[in-house]
Amino acid sequence: MTRVLKFGGTSLGDGERVRRVAEIVGAVAEAGEVKPVVVASAHAGITNLLLAAAEDALAGVEDPVRPVRERQFAILD
Repeated sequence: MTRVLKFGGTSLGDGERVRRVAEIVGAVAEAGEVKPVVVASAHAGITNLLLAAAEDALAGVEDPVRPVRERQFAILD
């Protein structure tokens, strides 16, 4: 049997939450009763940053994806 596990938003909001998601997926996989399929959507706030980046790109901002990149690196740190 397969179990779909979907995470996004605040459940991926920072590094500690990402680690917790990994623990959950690991526990499901280790139980061996089902095969997990993981779906990860955007981290908390990323969708809004992407929309702002698109607007900034249209406005000619030099590095419109900088806030997205900084947010992602902050999560990884």
